[in-house]
Amino acid sequence: MPSGQTPERHGGWVGRQLGSGAFGTVHVWNKDNTYIAIKKCRVESQDIGTRWRQEMGMIKRMGHPNIVAFIPIPEELIDIYPLHTSLGMEYCPHGDLRKFLYKPEHCCGLPEYHVRDIMCDIGSAIKYLHEGNNMHRDLKPENIVLADRPCCPGRFLFKVTDLGYAKQLADGGSIANSFVGTFAYLAPEIARGQGMQYGQFGYHSQVDYWSFGLVVFESITGMRPLNAAQAQTKTDNDICFLRDELGRLRYLDYITKPHSLNRHLEKEVTSWLKLMLMYDERRRGGQDNAWHQLLVNQISSVNYVKVLDIATMKVRAFPVDANARPQSVSLQIERELNVPQTDQFLLMKNGESLIAIQRILEQLQRNTPNITDNPVLYLFNKSIAEWPEYSSEAVPQITRYMEHDDVVLSELGVKRTFNVLYFDFLMKHRTCTMFWNALTTLLQKVEKMTKQLEDRTRDFLFDYQKTAGMVDLFKASLQKDVDSNADQDNSSGICVNEEFTRLAVDSARYITEWEEDIKEASELTAIANHELEEMGRRSQNSATFRQNIDNEFIQMNNFQERHEIYQTFRRELRASERAGGQSSDIGRPKVRDFAMRHWKKMKEFEENILRPNSRLRQTMRFLINHHTKLENIYFKMMEKRQRIALVQESIKDKQRDRQHMLWNMLQYMKDIYNTAVQYERDDQLEQDLTQELSNLHHFTQRFVNDADLRAVIDFTTEELPPGPDSQPQTVLGSPSSRGVPAGQSESFRAT
Repeated sequence: MPSGQTPERHGGWVGRQLGSGAFGTVHVWNKDNTYIAIKKCRVESQDIGTRWRQEMGMIKRMGHPNIVAFIPIPEELIDIYPLHTSLGMEYCPHGDLRKFLYKPEHCCGLPEYHVRDIMCDIGSAIKYLHEGNNMHRDLKPENIVLADRPCCPGRFLFKVTDLGYAKQLADGGSIANSFVGTFAYLAPEIARGQGMQYGQFGYHSQVDYWSFGLVVFESITGMRPLNAAQAQTKTDNDICFLRDELGRLRYLDYITKPHSLNRHLEKEVTSWLKLMLMYDERRRGGQDNAWHQLLVNQISSVNYVKVLDIATMKVRAFPVDANARPQSVSLQIERELNVPQTDQFLLMKNGESLIAIQRILEQLQRNTPNITDNPVLYLFNKSIAEWPEYSSEAVPQITRYMEHDDVVLSELGVKRTFNVLYFDFLMKHRTCTMFWNALTTLLQKVEKMTKQLEDRTRDFLFDYQKTAGMVDLFKASLQKDVDSNADQDNSSGICVNEEFTRLAVDSARYITEWEEDIKEASELTAIANHELEEMGRRSQNSATFRQNIDNEFIQMNNFQERHEIYQTFRRELRASERAGGQSSDIGRPKVRDFAMRHWKKMKEFEENILRPNSRLRQTMRFLINHHTKLENIYFKMMEKRQRIALVQESIKDKQRDRQHMLWNMLQYMKDIYNTAVQYERDDQLEQDLTQELSNLHHFTQRFVNDADLRAVIDFTTEELPPGPDSQPQTVLGSPSSRGVPAGQSESFRAT
């Protein structure tokens, strides 16, 4: 709200004036966070009334996201905004493109992502208008407004507004005749008052191409390339008419520097501008909407990955498709920057590394989700021994002005020189900031690697000490087995020692390999601990130094004073021009003062921190080398840990072999014992049987010698004759029970 302006209130709505002019006034009204912009026309002439009715009718028919939409005026406001002189539109809170370009940081053009958004958004709106047989005829930065871009914080949706000069062409024709528009953005055919198409007077809808091309060039560089009068003698390849700081004029077929476009995009946009700024309207834009095809296929749809080469402090952009993996960027780096893939050390913000199998654009988006521009990858060369001499890109206007005090600047030269000077100041600060961010990112990565290596070393130390204990236990157990079984062999003769001796001999080779692995693991742990201690020592020594650099960056980040100087300079130049004075007389002291007090100081600061032997460069080289060492140790430790795991499994296998051998030996001893016991039992039984047989023999002898007992036996056998089926009775002690043959029984009985 302008200073001193009090808000208006009506019907629950709160309003304020956005702007006013000869055509009318524009207010924005708000109720419960619902906004509407209302344009009220001063119908003071028939021409204004005709334009007003034309704009109202056309905007109500539009339905495109890049054209300001019609909104009905609320009932509460109709009494102060009559429908025949008022128009409700969507409110775009960020102003118009002209105000955006006037910001100090945009003195030499907009960032690349804003340029691409303008080209895509306004190009889409123009194509929509032309497909409906409409043309805008007054396209300029003041008629492009900025709204919030959905899901993209910090970026804007650019919309065409002010259709007061827009023209609907008849269905059967495409010629207009009115001399309308803003002179600086007029197409040549409007400026000269006639067109050549079909030999008729008038002009075609391609007048919008010319104006659009001028708007895009101004958005890229911060200055208009040329006007209709200056374009009369240009060739088809020329896209700008440059007046240098001395006032000399010449045509150029390239986009003047400085600007923010990467070299790939610059090439495509240059080709597009050549189509849009054709002097001959019959060929302007190319055949079959070639301008739009180039815009869609080569400019808006191509993705770029930006890489900051730390050695040169230059940002390179590499085109990639949506499915590209990190290796595609790595190959382009190797081809264009001559850094082998094995020496490339790429980091994202916060020290995160790229994952080889994932899409690189998705990784960058996850890493920096809220960034407006394309995120930057930091490229560190692991094999670099010495930093190259740093040289910032020389800007001719500044170089000549700073080296020669007697250079006399024209009025345009004063403006341009100050813009370039201020822009170069911002770029130098940006370079220093990127370097500091790269150093911070590298430090974060080294700290993460240090923490990972500390954890890995601790686990690795436990693993290899455990393995060493397992080896010692196995050796001791195996030796005990050999010694113990040797004693048993000498004492009882039950067990044999050959199997244990064979196992000991066979295991000796494995034990030697295990002990070598453990020795290497111990040495690797000692190296890791040394590097970790060195990192800790360097970190403590550099803490104060980093704090001092932080303080310097904080001071350099205070842009308030520089912005005020720039804005004051612009205001004084405009005031001098309106008063009819020589702006160069006012501008020269301002340019000199800013150059001496601010630009030169920033230049010295940049050169100080980026010189090859600076403290920050040395710190960065140490961190790169140290990270390489830590990374190598880490991966060696990973490999050795896998080897240690295999050693542990091998020891377990050998222990199982030993246990199986012990078990087999115990089983063998058990079988021997059981057999011996069985033999002992059979020997006792034989002794008992022999005793019984001896007792029976003695009893039989008593029986034969006792006559009375014999008589009783004989009598009993006579009284009880055997049956026909009965077997002969065997008397205990008879010859058959003693194994006497049947043929000898009678003689035995007689005896």
